[in-house]
Amino acid sequence: MVKFCRYMRQSVGTLLVTIGVCILVAVLAFSWAFLNPIARALDAIAFTDNYLYTENLKEGDMDYCMDVAFVNMAGVHSRLEIAEGLDYISKLGPKVVAMDCIFSHNISSDSLENDSLRNVISRIPNFISAQRIVKMGDTVAVEESFYHDVCYNASVNIDEGIVRYFYPDSVTVGGLTLPSFVGEILRLGFPDKYKMLQDRGNDEELINYKKMQVDVFDMRKMLDMELFLDTFDIQDRVILVGDMDDLRDYHTIATELYGMRRINGTLIHAYSIATATKDNRLITNMSDGWAIIWGLIITLAFNYFCCWAYEAYEKTNGMIINFTQLGFLLGMMLLGGLTFINFRYNLNYTYAMIGVGLGGFSSELWLWLESLAPYQWLAKKWPWLNM
Repeated sequence: MVKFCRYMRQSVGTLLVTIGVCILVAVLAFSWAFLNPIARALDAIAFTDNYLYTENLKEGDMDYCMDVAFVNMAGVHSRLEIAEGLDYISKLGPKVVAMDCIFSHNISSDSLENDSLRNVISRIPNFISAQRIVKMGDTVAVEESFYHDVCYNASVNIDEGIVRYFYPDSVTVGGLTLPSFVGEILRLGFPDKYKMLQDRGNDEELINYKKMQVDVFDMRKMLDMELFLDTFDIQDRVILVGDMDDLRDYHTIATELYGMRRINGTLIHAYSIATATKDNRLITNMSDGWAIIWGLIITLAFNYFCCWAYEAYEKTNGMIINFTQLGFLLGMMLLGGLTFINFRYNLNYTYAMIGVGLGGFSSELWLWLESLAPYQWLAKKWPWLNM
């Protein structure tokens, strides 16, 4: 019992040292610019990337996306042909048609082509046109299509760097807020799923990049009415219209899909929608409050082991602690992966990783502090400090 109390006291002391080190590093990070690259590097690391990669290694384990289909308009440059293709789509009863392209009021385009495209879009009940919030120095501007006044509009802005999240309601860039592209699609096409996401209250949701088969239709083939009717299943589905050949709209994602780490932005929207609509794809993230509690429990357990090892194995305690540290990290990853894949719950190990990573250093620092005169003076006043 005496040893237990001593180890627990030392564990708590080590935990306080770890918290102090973290606060110091946080203060320095705000003060010293050279720490910014470190912060960016930490942002690029996520356990969920490894979980998704592992899940996608399973051969043949691929979902079929029933709710969303992709119409590729690559190679179709005439606005008159695009209008014709959209007209074909609308006649087959899609749930929503969302155009992930922005058409400016191009003076080089024939006015007849512009009018045709505008008239077709105005007749499609749930047509969503892309908007983009663009930073211009200290100000922002909205880039949108010339027909924006005859349809719904929503922002296609997604995260820079690695795209891990989608926005279920709105997107804010530079103080300007617009409805999000995925959120607007869900609101019009899947109101029950949209309400469920709103009830969750999250500003962003983790995209589930588990492999799935997404139907990709070629708009050029749609211009052959007979072939289109015989081949393509459009009814009661969300139809995303985009250009798969536009390399400017390729983004880095959290795992590898179809042998690539960079995929088309419209396909990212398809995975975002399927995350919300398809069973067993929506992911629940551990809240920050529970993550702190979870991290404190794991860190305290590791600290207790360190305190025991320092006393029980005086000559080899360093090696034992290093191996135990590795075991804790691997154990956290294994438990997190099993929980993520089987229950779609993402355990937040941010604070636990920091605590375990600093555990050995903090233990030595605490034992040094115990040997100093101020601590010994306090121990005389409060005997429990020397238990």
